[in-house]
Amino acid sequence: MVFVPDIISIPNKKNELNADIVGNKAYSRVIIDQLNLPTPPAIIITSEVFKHFLHYQDGQKKWQQIVQNGNPTSPEQMNAVSQELQRLVRRHPFDPKLSDSISQSYHQHLHKNWAHLTISAAPQTKVPVSYSIPIIKGETALLDFLRQLWSAQLTPHALTLHLISRNQGLIQPPIMISDHQVAITSGTITTIEPITNNKNAVKIEAIYGANPQADKAEIDADIYIVDKKTGVLLSKQQSHQNVEITVDHFGHYKKKKIALQKQFQQKLQSDQIKQLIDAANKIHSHQLGPQVINWFISKSGLYFTRFKPLELQQPSIVRHLKRVNQKQKFIANGLVASPGIATGPIVRINQNTGVLNGKIVVVKEADAQFIRRIKQAAGIIIESGGIDSGIAQAAREIGIPTLVGTKTIAIPDNQVVTINAIKGEVYQNHASPNQDSIIKSVAPLTAPTTATKTPQHTATRIHLYINQINQEAQSIYQQADGVGLLLGNDLVTKFGIHPKRLVNNHKNALTDDLTQKITDTAHLFGERPVIYHPIDLSTDVARKLDHGTSYEPTYEHNSSFGFRGAYRTIHDPSVFNLELSIIRQLRQKQQIKNLWLCLPLIRDIEELKKIKRIIAAANLYRSPSFKLYAKIGTLSAIDQIPTLKAEGIDGFILDLDLLALGLQGYDPSSLEVDQQISLTQSTILESIRKAVDLSNKNHVPCMVTSYQIDHAANTITQLVNTGVAEIIINPPRFDQVKQWLMAAEAKLVSNK
Repeated sequence: MVFVPDIISIPNKKNELNADIVGNKAYSRVIIDQLNLPTPPAIIITSEVFKHFLHYQDGQKKWQQIVQNGNPTSPEQMNAVSQELQRLVRRHPFDPKLSDSISQSYHQHLHKNWAHLTISAAPQTKVPVSYSIPIIKGETALLDFLRQLWSAQLTPHALTLHLISRNQGLIQPPIMISDHQVAITSGTITTIEPITNNKNAVKIEAIYGANPQADKAEIDADIYIVDKKTGVLLSKQQSHQNVEITVDHFGHYKKKKIALQKQFQQKLQSDQIKQLIDAANKIHSHQLGPQVINWFISKSGLYFTRFKPLELQQPSIVRHLKRVNQKQKFIANGLVASPGIATGPIVRINQNTGVLNGKIVVVKEADAQFIRRIKQAAGIIIESGGIDSGIAQAAREIGIPTLVGTKTIAIPDNQVVTINAIKGEVYQNHASPNQDSIIKSVAPLTAPTTATKTPQHTATRIHLYINQINQEAQSIYQQADGVGLLLGNDLVTKFGIHPKRLVNNHKNALTDDLTQKITDTAHLFGERPVIYHPIDLSTDVARKLDHGTSYEPTYEHNSSFGFRGAYRTIHDPSVFNLELSIIRQLRQKQQIKNLWLCLPLIRDIEELKKIKRIIAAANLYRSPSFKLYAKIGTLSAIDQIPTLKAEGIDGFILDLDLLALGLQGYDPSSLEVDQQISLTQSTILESIRKAVDLSNKNHVPCMVTSYQIDHAANTITQLVNTGVAEIIINPPRFDQVKQWLMAAEAKLVSNK
């Protein structure tokens, strides 16, 4: 096996490994292994592997040619460089020796099991990008997602930093590929008691199942405070857990109802608590300081996955506490997440809530979208969750008295309450306090509070391309006008199996996965539309999947306009029929009314008639709550917009990449020529203008989508000038595109 020094395995007893080589997350896994504590097997793809990957077939030379066009003082140039390098990496082939080496390591250490890919940023990594990766299985999926992870790191900001430091290459962060096991119980250990900084106690949090969400407080945890020397249980808070997050045999996260007799049971037994304490003491001693340790229990036993230093909070010394008014009524108690005392009228926060200054904010759970706003509050009550949630951590940093786990506060808004975040109690006041009686915190504020700015809106509607929900993008989801493309392709490629094979052999798993992803997205966007695009793989992509050659007997040199779109769906509607049945069930049983359907690439009116008959046979019909959009990308389809609309189309999604392919002759799937595609070429702009004009005259919306839209201000400006009123972009580019749109719209208005 080649390149062994660059593909590192865990278990690994080599002492010379360090965080510079394997990254911080993986290094903690290496230390856990060296301490003889159980940890899931893993392999680590170091930054050197990326260099080997890029050297194959002159990839390094192409990289240098692209980078030479970048000027770190020009955002436009850096966006263009970023775009070209990302395409280079996503389409560059693997050296067969390197791909064989990765595959052999995967087989040897993970035994072809389901695996989870994680960025393990090294100290020298420039601004590593978090990238949501599904659990994958198989060599094809593994190699494909390695390319995606590498590509995601090539942001304009990261490239600018490297050019400023005169580094023509880019240090890719190590990637850890870890064996994925189903967690029966999981949680964290904090090697000291974090509120009082008691070094003689350990805090353990435990839940049934896994908790992959960014917000750890989604499920209430059992909390155990244990003396680390004697193992004596000092305190216990036992939660009621009625659902758990579990994983099926395909590695898909689901919420599962817990049996009633189990919901109130203690999550950990005494022998398991002892094992956790022993591990905590080992890691704490080795690291010479407090740590937070992740662990889980599967059918195979107890495993530790990661540790990181605990950020210690300065202990609060309370010198002047107001006496509790004798007329106050005790209403709840909870855990202290941030110490102090505060009094004020309560308010339950939502998107429309105004200024929070001097108020006690009550939230049901620690929703990360409210973190910025709660900085104005006098105090915070989180009815469910743990003290390590994002809001609780932010409150400690700012110094806002905060309680968690109070359960429901059953009094109306504007009633005055006092929270005593020293004793962990909440009282209802019978009279409003004077303004000077409100104590916001016993610790000084570390940052000034400012009123929340009203979000600025653009005349151009911004829809998102979604392949997987990222909890860290909640604020973007709230601002967007909806989901322009929820692609079925992205939801099934992680299986690594041809969709028809899935329908024939794993129908239930595919159904459950698509149902969950569509449901989660539809609920997330409320009443805003979510437009689902059915599975429509090109021939070359489909052939690379497991059993692909059985269903794709031919090979296409140009699959962009080949056997795809509505024509492929009509030829064999088996996968499409499954998707339609899922949509029907969601509309009928779950009453989801914001889910619409985009018909795959329509090229003429006859295709539309045939595919609509398939939809009608599935008992789905157009309505105000179920609209049909058509994806188009050819000049002939643009000319037929009035006819397509008359046949029953509610809107169009114009694929500018396909349009450019037809007009310029450059195939976007060809690495050698795709960089020649320009959406600002006059012929393309005239075609876009024609599509927009015909759509407007026929009173139907026309969204535009392209890989290039969200990477260049000039492209946005030109689209605005052609009359485009709706675009589809990737969520990470939302803020930048919004700024470009506001500038382009302001300029357009000023010129009129």
